[in-house]
Amino acid sequence: MSENQENNFIQVNGVLSKGYGFSPQAVMRDIRLTPEAKCIYAYMSSFAGAGLSAFPTVSLQLYELGMGEKRYYKHRKLLEQFGYITIKRTRVKTESGKVVGGKNIYTLEQFPVEKKCEK
Repeated sequence: MSENQENNFIQVNGVLSKGYGFSPQAVMRDIRLTPEAKCIYAYMSSFAGAGLSAFPTVSLQLYELGMGEKRYYKHRKLLEQFGYITIKRTRVKTESGKVVGGKNIYTLEQFPVEKKCEK
């Protein structure tokens, strides 16, 4: 590759310049999901496509989606139940040895598997 090619870049204008993702028809057409669950999925998917990247905190998601905490978790739970997203919660040990909540790793699943209800 020549030096000139290494310095090339692509620019996106307009609304796509802030980033974008995809929203599969399977999610949008799943009648088991509420409109709120589909909204949450579309929001999450707008951050996908760049490998591992930073993702907004739940409090920022609530603010930007205009949802309360109870409403958000109720509908996000559907996405987890039907296997569209997986959330891995990490833990961090402080200097004092106390274990506290760390970061969440959100995965948009390519091959969703519905979770069986535990009774």
